[in-house]
Amino acid sequence: MEFRQVQYSTDLPIIIEQARIAHLESRLSYIEFSPEKVEKSLLRALAQPDRYAIFIAERKGAPVGFASVSVGEYHIGTDALLATIHNLSVIRSVREGLSGGRAAIGLMRGAKLVCGAERVRDITARNLRRRACPRPQIRQAHGI
Repeated sequence: MEFRQVQYSTDLPIIIEQARIAHLESRLSYIEFSPEKVEKSLLRALAQPDRYAIFIAERKGAPVGFASVSVGEYHIGTDALLATIHNLSVIRSVREGLSGGRAAIGLMRGAKLVCGAERVRDITARNLRRRACPRPQIRQAHGI
């Protein structure tokens, strides 16, 4: 299993497809999927790598999951940066096998690296799929 941070817009089709799969399997699948919003997120991550990151998990060169992370200030506080994992997903065929946990943990580690333990004080998670990462209990950036 290989993990990498997206650094080129050529990864856009991979990210759109991974996001589409994650969306269809999510509890929010009743909301219309927007490839345009995925593209906007990717371009923002590429333009502001100190604030946004997207990671891909690959097995034998094929994408099997992704994670998107942002770093920002606490919306009602000061002097603290927080990281938010907006999405972490592993495709069903992988997460139901022995590689599922490895894929999810690898993507979580990528999120931790981009956050940088020195500057980020806390990590929160949103829209994590239950099967991709059971019981997301992410609190301290130093504790992952």
